[in-house]
Amino acid sequence: MRATRGAVLVLTVAVLVGCSKSTRPPATAAPFRVEVKAVERHSALTAMKMVITTTGDQPASGDFGYDGLRGQSVSFGRFRLLDPVAGKVYLTLREKDANGLAFGTRHPVTQGILPDEFRPGVRYPVEVYSPPLPADVGRVSLVPDLPMAPMTGLPVIPGASGPVAKERVSDKATAILDDPYARPARGPTPPSRRSASWGTPTARATTPTTRTAGSLGWQRGEDRLRVDFHLFYRDGAYRVASFDVVSDGAQRLIPVPAPFNGWDSAFSSGADFGAFMLVDPATKTRCHPLKMYTEFVENWVPALDHGMTGRGYVYYPAPADNVSSVTLEAENLGQVGNILIT
Repeated sequence: MRATRGAVLVLTVAVLVGCSKSTRPPATAAPFRVEVKAVERHSALTAMKMVITTTGDQPASGDFGYDGLRGQSVSFGRFRLLDPVAGKVYLTLREKDANGLAFGTRHPVTQGILPDEFRPGVRYPVEVYSPPLPADVGRVSLVPDLPMAPMTGLPVIPGASGPVAKERVSDKATAILDDPYARPARGPTPPSRRSASWGTPTARATTPTTRTAGSLGWQRGEDRLRVDFHLFYRDGAYRVASFDVVSDGAQRLIPVPAPFNGWDSAFSSGADFGAFMLVDPATKTRCHPLKMYTEFVENWVPALDHGMTGRGYVYYPAPADNVSSVTLEAENLGQVGNILIT
């Protein structure tokens, strides 16, 4: 953590991502360290400044955070910002149209069509650009479309200098969150900007706890997975389910089709973790993953070798303030009861 411009604090939040051996830090499957240096407010856009480093001993594939065809994209389009009070996800800005490359830093391509590898020990500065945030938004969350945990409570600060890339902005970059998925009752009123339940404006960002609340198993043929659910936590008007997906099978898991997509439910059809529903033990209200248009605020299960782990998360509508625990029901798998909400 370091202070800049008087009382404004810029946080460094690190998360290890990618696949990992479940018994030790992820050092054998191209793990990455992501440091968010700043989320800056500019007149025409929001600039998120990061440093990305591979913590492995060998060069790592250059398509980390890729946007589009794996192994061919050079832009970092999978880093999304969430305003958890207003219920908006800010997608990366695009060149020319919604299908263009993400606006911001490009990973270099020295030869051919594949981006260069990330070299061990090298710190790569990355800027990702999103639509401008409203003036009253003081904090946002990073909700990546990657197998890594969200980062909540990131402060938004005034930009010290203009963005590196030329401003070429596409439309349809802001998604309004659709929330018809709490049944039978509507969810609670979202907290205001001043609500203590969302957090006072202190210089702090959070990442989820890894304390295990319970586990469920999944099997398809020779493929076997164990899902270790951690304590859930609140983020503004939402709650976040955090868990590790561990490969217990003897061979590499190729997650096609997605193991937990839950196509049997009309509310969360197409979600990577649509099979996971949260139930209020008192009211029996059932909540499905949070949806934005045709996508969901979640990540996905990566390919996993035996013993490797992928970090998963899903956003759901938040329960009432007096609800301190929920039950997770997994379609055709069972349930984990009394998962605390921190």
